[in-house]
Amino acid sequence: MKPYILILTVFFVNKSTGQIISPPMVGNAEYKPGRQDPLMKGTEISPFRQGFARINKDGKEFYIDVNGQKAFDYMVNNEEVKLGDKYDILDYQKELKETGEMPQTVILFVKDGKKGAMSPDGKEILPAQYDQIDFKNPSYWKLSLDGKVSMYLPGWLKLPFFDEINYLDGRYFDVKQGAKWGVYDSKKKEMVINASYEAFDYCGGCTRKSDYVYAKKDGKWGIVGFDGQVLVPFEYDHEHIQMRSDNWVQAFSKKNTPVIVNIKSGQEFAVQEHSTIAKGLLIYTEKGKFGAYNQQGKLVVPFIYDRIDIEGAGAYQNFPGNYLIVTKGEFEGVIDLNGAVVVPIQYEQVKVSNNYFILKKGTMTILADAKLKELISVEDGQITYIDGSSEGGIEPLPIFRIVKKAFLGLYFANTGKYYEPQFYDIGVDHKAGSKIYDLIIGERQGIKTIFDLEGNMLVPGKYNGYTFLTTLGNKRVQVQRDGKIGIYDLDTQQELIPPMYRDYFDFIGPDQQTLVCRSGEYESPRIELRLVKDGKLLTEQYYSEIATIDSTTYLLSDWKSNKYGLYNAVKKTIKNLPYNFAAYIGSNQVLAVSNEDGKAKLYNFHTSKELPAKYRFSFRDEPASYATDQPAIVNLFKNGMAVIGQNNKLGYINESGKLIVPMTFDKASSFDSLGVALVAHDVADNYHTYSKIGFINKQGNFVIPLNDSYLDSFYDNFFVVGKILLTKYNPKNKELKYGLVNSTGKVLLEPIYDRISPVKNDQYLLVKQGRKYGITDAEGKWVVPLSFDDVGMRVYDFYGYASPVQFFPMPVKEGDTWKFLTEKGTMLPIEGDRLSY
Repeated sequence: MKPYILILTVFFVNKSTGQIISPPMVGNAEYKPGRQDPLMKGTEISPFRQGFARINKDGKEFYIDVNGQKAFDYMVNNEEVKLGDKYDILDYQKELKETGEMPQTVILFVKDGKKGAMSPDGKEILPAQYDQIDFKNPSYWKLSLDGKVSMYLPGWLKLPFFDEINYLDGRYFDVKQGAKWGVYDSKKKEMVINASYEAFDYCGGCTRKSDYVYAKKDGKWGIVGFDGQVLVPFEYDHEHIQMRSDNWVQAFSKKNTPVIVNIKSGQEFAVQEHSTIAKGLLIYTEKGKFGAYNQQGKLVVPFIYDRIDIEGAGAYQNFPGNYLIVTKGEFEGVIDLNGAVVVPIQYEQVKVSNNYFILKKGTMTILADAKLKELISVEDGQITYIDGSSEGGIEPLPIFRIVKKAFLGLYFANTGKYYEPQFYDIGVDHKAGSKIYDLIIGERQGIKTIFDLEGNMLVPGKYNGYTFLTTLGNKRVQVQRDGKIGIYDLDTQQELIPPMYRDYFDFIGPDQQTLVCRSGEYESPRIELRLVKDGKLLTEQYYSEIATIDSTTYLLSDWKSNKYGLYNAVKKTIKNLPYNFAAYIGSNQVLAVSNEDGKAKLYNFHTSKELPAKYRFSFRDEPASYATDQPAIVNLFKNGMAVIGQNNKLGYINESGKLIVPMTFDKASSFDSLGVALVAHDVADNYHTYSKIGFINKQGNFVIPLNDSYLDSFYDNFFVVGKILLTKYNPKNKELKYGLVNSTGKVLLEPIYDRISPVKNDQYLLVKQGRKYGITDAEGKWVVPLSFDDVGMRVYDFYGYASPVQFFPMPVKEGDTWKFLTEKGTMLPIEGDRLSY
């Protein structure tokens, strides 16, 4: 292993260079089993993660628990699954909810040469007592111990140990004891087939679970049931081909000749060119004629047919159906699986779709039901069923395409609804937005007609597209024609909103029942408001912008025509504003309004009253002032207050227009959510240039009086853990000290510290004074005393997110020694001379 140096810097919120703490340079050598670095001497400790800390002593790695006791030696797959990684933990928790499978996002750990398993959140799943644990198969983990093997199953069920073990179906397992094989039943927890066989085979990929195994004894193969009974004698050779799980066996041969064996009857059939097993039947030939044997080995279809076909005799692709198509001479018919004639053998072509039959005679194609009642017919055309099941959508439903020349029609057999051939294409839509059912779509020249599965026309053929939106519910659909969108009502079969708008609708208001509709060009948009329930047009004119004031109030603006209005999304009303200018300025009480160029007032839209003073307004995010004695400039309101400026000085007004803080400051920030704002005076004398900064509340009172600080300190972030950093600056030697206060001005930490910075997701503060470190909570109470030369709090990762370091026990440094400090203030019985993350 090549040693390397990790330079770790703890970044603090404040921008000043005086707000960076750089812990010592530490070596970070990761131990790999079998690749110990003989040059590494001494003890290296690491922070705790999920209850464990890594220790590297003289090049040998091990992990300790929160009591300081050895927990295990190392983790085998820690590069793939990391202890404490939040994404691995989420994956593991998701895997636990997947029934029938074992979690794969787990960690293999080693202790004293034995292996165990733990979750990424540090919980032990299996103790370290196994020679090997294999996680590869999602159905089980394979355990090895002292030359024996077992399996660990979903539900945390551990099987007994055997010489060898293989998975059959989740309940049954073929196991080896000594030189022989048997079958173990995990439900009964006992051997159900004694270990007396040379080998087993099983159809693990069959749809139907088998209740038997292929077994080998004295060099020959037979069939043994899970009750231990021999079902087929040991007379055959076997290959793992054409495996089945029903009463037919196709994988046997005798004297190098493939045979088919029926388990129930014991009958043996030579494999023929046309013999096949389908729908549970063995289709066979005798003297040139076709017949069929059932699962019991009984001849149910006599040898009287020229052909027996299964193609076209299924219900739908994933549903095999219960019919066979038979041929005599030039004609076809249908029989059931017991050999009874269902459709007379008198048609030129027959297809079966579930319990419906498509019959062709001459130029006529007929669709008939199970009683052979004619449902519909087409001359010189075709009838085909619509199979949506292969796409994972609808259950098999009797919906048919009627093909006539170049056009397609629809017939819904359940309801008898028929639509004449008129479409170029017909398909199934399984992804119709919020709809709870699938749709049948007929399309012609880009125009779509939408049907439900009962044949009801939902949307007529007038639109190019459609979108079902959750906010519209299941009774309305967004439709699109020629690039424009509207709303169609499925109940009334009427357009609620004609397709005249572009792109998308916005749903606003607490009930989301008002639509923002846009038309026009992007450079000159036209906005209208409509109701979702009936499409009613609420606006009497077009607007170019809409701004959200709060969840119920919206400002409509059209600067070209100088028209403005306030929309109440609860009352569904628009109040026209009698001004040639109105703007949202960050307040849910007042607007900026004007009837004179360049001069504006505050307008309380709740009381419909103007406030008397005239202002100019700035819409920049950062408060600004101008060197002018003209009307003061009001900046955007934040948290109910706005910075106001005049003659290069700044103050504050509230939403009533009252001057709360006189315009005397050189710099002023917007009010924070704590209800305080930062203000500053710039100071210059013959020797120094610096600032005096302080914090005021909404009553205009100082929470923190003006104090000396460095010139650019105003632009730093003084808000940490829901509190305010208190500073004390000496302009002569430029020494800066930090403390902490709350929003009422109560001093939590006196300004005597060199550094204060948030750690652990802004829950705690890392404090430095001189060369000593400590940690406080958000209230300034000490949780780690200010007495250590360093603390192991990693707050930044190369990949940009906080590393999941456990708070206690915490690595702390005393002199040249690293120790673990517990929450009770005691030390764990292990020390190190360096720290690695």
